[in-house]
Amino acid sequence: MEDGADNVSADWFTTRRPATWEHAFLSLYRDMPGLRDHDQLLPYRRAAVINRARSVLRAHRRAAQAAKIKLAAWQARGGLR
Repeated sequence: MEDGADNVSADWFTTRRPATWEHAFLSLYRDMPGLRDHDQLLPYRRAAVINRARSVLRAHRRAAQAAKIKLAAWQARGGLR
C-alpha cells in the first residue's frame, strides 16, 4: 500500500464507487465461513475493499491504454483523411 500510484483510500471508494465496495462485501460474505479468525473481520474487510478498488483502477488503466493504442494506430493509418 506504500507505492504512491496504488495507494487507495477505502473511504473514497465506499462513497464514490458503490459497485466496488458492494462486490468486496459480497465476496467477504461468501468467504466468511472459511475465515480462521473472525476477530480480524474488519481488517479483512478493509483489505478486501482496497484490493477490489485497485483491481478496478488497473482495469481502467488498461482500458485507457488500449484506447490510446487504438487511436495511435488509427491516426497512423491516416485518420479521417
